[in-house]
Amino acid sequence: MKVWEVGVGEGCQSRTDEFINSDVECCLFEPNPISFKEIKEKFKDCDNFKLFNFALGSENKVVNFYLAKGSSFIDGYHSPELCGNPNAKSEKEKVQVRLRDVKDIDEGDIDILYVDTEGSEYDIIKSMSSRPDKIVVEMFSHGVGYKNPYFNEINEWMISNNYNLMSEDEDYEFVRI
Repeated sequence: MKVWEVGVGEGCQSRTDEFINSDVECCLFEPNPISFKEIKEKFKDCDNFKLFNFALGSENKVVNFYLAKGSSFIDGYHSPELCGNPNAKSEKEKVQVRLRDVKDIDEGDIDILYVDTEGSEYDIIKSMSSRPDKIVVEMFSHGVGYKNPYFNEINEWMISNNYNLMSEDEDYEFVRI
């Protein structure tokens, strides 16, 4: 089995902890250099975890990335961090990170996908080769009144690719039919 977690955030937020030291291959993607250090330390003794310090999307390029702990985001996407705070970009440290096209690394064998990329989830999902059995995607952040800007597109993609909504809260869990 292969699990991808895209947008881990801080190491303590990992959704893949249940797979530590198991036979499940876990690929974690986190472009925030500070969070990546925490993740690297947390999973240093886990042979089944592969860690990648870049963002995923639908093209290869360098992007501006705003550091906001577990809510860091790529410039150009409507992140929950921007809700109610139009000055969020000017208040955050900006770094440049590498964005990799998901098509270049997705071999079509992902079984479970967790994606929480602060507004860029649809860009990743629509570009994937895999059709995982389960996809968990951030759709809301109730505390700041955030709704994923691609809410309708994500739902339409799920329907057209034979997924059923199994649970909904801030994250929606979809299961392939």
